[in-house]
Amino acid sequence: MKGNLKIALSLLTAAVLLLGIATGCALNSGNEGGSSVPSQSSDAGVSSDTGVSSDTGISSDSGVSSDTGVSSEESSVPSSTPESSVPSSTPESSAPSSKPESSVPSSTPASKPESSVPSSTPESSVPSSKPDVDSSKVFVNVKDYGAKGNGSADDTAAINAAINAAAGNIVYFPAGTYKVSSLNFPSNVIPYFAKNAFVNHSGTVTVSSYDIYSEGTAVFIGKGGFSGFANIGILNVKWFGAYGDGNHDDTAAVQNAVNYGVAIFVPEGTYLINSSVRLDQKKISNKNTFITGEGMKKSTFKIANGVKGFYGAASSVAAYVAFDSVGLVGNNQTAYGFYFTKVARIDMTNCYLAGLKWGCYYTYAGGCRFSYNTAENNDIAYNIGEFSMFLYYEYLTNRNNGVFLYCDVPESGGVSNGIMISHCTSENNSREDVYVTRNQTVFIEDCRFTGGKGGKASVYYYSSCDMRVIDSVITSSAAGRAGIFFDSVVDGYVEGNKVTVADYGFKFSTGMRSGTYVKNNEFKSGIADIAFGSANDVKIFRNVLNGTKPAASVSGGSKVNILFCQNDIAVNQCNIAADAGISTGIVGNNVFADGKL
Repeated sequence: MKGNLKIALSLLTAAVLLLGIATGCALNSGNEGGSSVPSQSSDAGVSSDTGVSSDTGISSDSGVSSDTGVSSEESSVPSSTPESSVPSSTPESSAPSSKPESSVPSSTPASKPESSVPSSTPESSVPSSKPDVDSSKVFVNVKDYGAKGNGSADDTAAINAAINAAAGNIVYFPAGTYKVSSLNFPSNVIPYFAKNAFVNHSGTVTVSSYDIYSEGTAVFIGKGGFSGFANIGILNVKWFGAYGDGNHDDTAAVQNAVNYGVAIFVPEGTYLINSSVRLDQKKISNKNTFITGEGMKKSTFKIANGVKGFYGAASSVAAYVAFDSVGLVGNNQTAYGFYFTKVARIDMTNCYLAGLKWGCYYTYAGGCRFSYNTAENNDIAYNIGEFSMFLYYEYLTNRNNGVFLYCDVPESGGVSNGIMISHCTSENNSREDVYVTRNQTVFIEDCRFTGGKGGKASVYYYSSCDMRVIDSVITSSAAGRAGIFFDSVVDGYVEGNKVTVADYGFKFSTGMRSGTYVKNNEFKSGIADIAFGSANDVKIFRNVLNGTKPAASVSGGSKVNILFCQNDIAVNQCNIAADAGISTGIVGNNVFADGKL
């Protein structure tokens, strides 16, 4: 019995020792990297051929050491290791250990244990900087599935395999050019493109996911088409192959971005537009378009001669179009920035218009707002067509244009209504600053129009009603150019302005009637501070008249119910009948109160 007990104890001791050895191997394997993938350190014993050291007990031939008791047909991952070398949603066969490309860099935090990357891989499946990327998502590298990215090999099958494996996660494209036919990114897969990662597609790329991550370079550079993109918040024009280098024609790339998206981002650069980008050819049901850049002189669309840069016609134009922080630039005033007919609403903020025939033209527009834009060297900066209403122009800077704001509705056209212009500056225009015909309700408030060189006046209103100029500064030394000119205007209102011109300060012509007020202004002119033809029911009072010529002059026609009183006349101490310039031909019901006359 004693002998048998000793033998039993000896066997038990040996078993314990063997169990300890086995347990120690399993712990050792787990502590090396937290998974079956060895550490990227050179001490880990990772071979250059297979990425697995013989020290781990895995042979270079079969991937499994005879010491482990696992046959060569079985998995290379020890059963004691919970983490697979492939993400849990990916079959192990799709990422064999012999793959040279890495899907997780050495800097990957321990929270991403699902790595299939050997240390010899040059590419990372996780970019070094991951802004806004959901940290719970797994990166699946297309190169782990056989994609070459060399621009010549057909990577379609490999990328589709990676997309299938990435369900619910992110499919990652390291730098390279991936030649493909067609690709389909389903809604549960997010594409992520590293810098200088390109897809050269000959067929259709379909994107149903809700986002694309890119490091700001071109993505889709092929000749194929597109589908989807409707779910993505912002589309980058460079995703569609735009260069922005000022040399390549980027029209098609910008058109594709507009066709398939609502919000379009334009990185810094110069984008050549050699034919119209049509906003009435959208491939999605949402017809709205928002185009945003990085600055009015940073993200620039350079538009070829004679081209309507952004163009839309008829009822298929977007209900809402917005431009923000971009430039629309022409060469010799023959191109158009944007040209829309029957567009419902436009917003344009912090944009630059230069060298164009018309910076902006639109009809049937309503509720539009133009704010903080700069326009230079255009024939017309803002051109308003018929049937437009409630248009707001505020804090705009204009220099060396022909006309800042122009609205010449034809006799047969529909009257536009409600133009509000406030806190705007216009300098050195060759014609009028504001030119409006056949309109109603145009308000100018707290603006500066200086240095005008020609045209009828700084502000010219014709055949319109309810027209106002309030609290503005107007200066010009040009002969024949009035400060403010009301021509056949009903219900005018001119108050609180400072006008210094070589011609007429305020001029009104035939048909001036129905309660027009000219009050509390300061005029200093070279011909006459106030000049009027036939008029009815006009009240001119409490103005300061500093001109070196007569304070007021009159041309032919009847003057009915004219109230000219309480004006402070600095020159001539006018005699109304003799030398004030108000002729004795005034007829009927006129009242002249002395004030300081």
